[in-house]
Amino acid sequence: MVKLATIREENLRYEHEHHTGFVCNFAGATSGIGAATLERMVKMISNSTFFVIGRSEESFAVPEDKLEALHSINKRMKYEVKKVDYVLVSPGMYPLNGAEYTKEGLEVCFAISYYSRIRLITNLLPLLRQSPNPRVLSVLCGGKEKFMLENDIGLHQN
Repeated sequence: MVKLATIREENLRYEHEHHTGFVCNFAGATSGIGAATLERMVKMISNSTFFVIGRSEESFAVPEDKLEALHSINKRMKYEVKKVDYVLVSPGMYPLNGAEYTKEGLEVCFAISYYSRIRLITNLLPLLRQSPNPRVLSVLCGGKEKFMLENDIGLHQN
């Protein structure tokens, strides 16, 4: 495990270097770790482009076609930028009402927390490959660890 002091030193070093012209994609950065990382990155790098993909306050209900929406966002990005340097994926939600399904037949929590990550990164691979130093950070429910219901992964009984 990296010591906190080392992380702080590296962040200070990075902040004082000249960073400009990056293209950053943040998925699920509407609160928590994702939002805090976005806020910090905006301060640390200048003249850069930030794409933020997340549910708006009025649409906290899950769209029926969440994965298809990701595909159209990625297609649009391919026309607007020539590369992607940083990707942070931290979308997630908890199944408060038991199992709910997307129109693709996927359980909503898995679709948002797992499949959407894979789809986003896969779709961005051509743009990531154009960056001289691409980085992807995936935050999986940081700080909210719970025991997994191994006998009911699909949440049919809970």
